[in-house]
Amino acid sequence: MEISKIHIDADDYQFFSTLEDKEKIEFLHDAQNIGLNLSISKRIEQDQDELKQSLNDIFQDTMMEEHINLNGKLVITTMNNFIHLNSNSLKLIRSFVHKLFDDGHIITRHTNAKKLPAVDYLRYYRCYEIIGSGDPFCPN
Repeated sequence: MEISKIHIDADDYQFFSTLEDKEKIEFLHDAQNIGLNLSISKRIEQDQDELKQSLNDIFQDTMMEEHINLNGKLVITTMNNFIHLNSNSLKLIRSFVHKLFDDGHIITRHTNAKKLPAVDYLRYYRCYEIIGSGDPFCPN
């Protein structure tokens, strides 16, 4: 098949115009060798793989810890620069936040954050963003 014989309608052109320059060349090469429909489906599969990889990169820094003591249970979920605290005791959350502050972490609370249904199942929930860190703070 020759490039001059490839018919690209409006929808295909819209898809084609979103591609980068190198991707356009690859798309035309594939359209010439394997056909227009197969080259579109190949590009969509590549986009899905890139999306899965970017989602894995986003959640790569996710950690979850669970602490149980006499006062209750505290679940700490860290995602990127956000700390999600979930506990059955508000006192535990406050003491953990004060400990973070005393260790030199600068944090701000996000009041509009929502509980994660599968993870945050305890009564109290707080979300904080880690802005930075410095020297430990001594209240004395």
